[in-house]
Amino acid sequence: DFGTEIERRLDEQPGCRFVEVGGAWAGFRGGPGDRNGLAGLAQRFDRDLGTRLFLHFTNLTQWHDSLPKGVKEHPYVTAATLAVLTREGVPRGSVDIIHSQAGAYFETDLAAFVKAAMTLLRPSGLLLFNHPVEASETISIAAARNSLAAAGSNVVGGMN
Repeated sequence: DFGTEIERRLDEQPGCRFVEVGGAWAGFRGGPGDRNGLAGLAQRFDRDLGTRLFLHFTNLTQWHDSLPKGVKEHPYVTAATLAVLTREGVPRGSVDIIHSQAGAYFETDLAAFVKAAMTLLRPSGLLLFNHPVEASETISIAAARNSLAAAGSNVVGGMN
């Protein structure tokens, strides 16, 4: 429940930054939809957007002409090139949550993704993403090299 996690962080610290990798599918054209999707989070936290809460999302192309204050689309960014967000206004070590339902799953360089994510994450940050089961060892090695402590992993079949 991203909303609960964001609330907890806003209670404990001055602000919160959330990044959805490959998040265009969860965009704003169709309304809020899923409470944990970007549009749902933007609606739930509208009073904090742009002041205490910043939502970012990446995709392979640009999907939106306008977005609510505090929401930024980063087109032409893949999971492995996520660190480019530092050149687009996201400070190193400032991201609380990085999530990827599908973008990282299709990434060909998951080690680069983990390294890029660690560049952006706060020390207390969360990295949640789907990946092929056969990539588990690659991810474990990359996590260890980048001081990422794995909290857990679930194999539930398919892309999830």
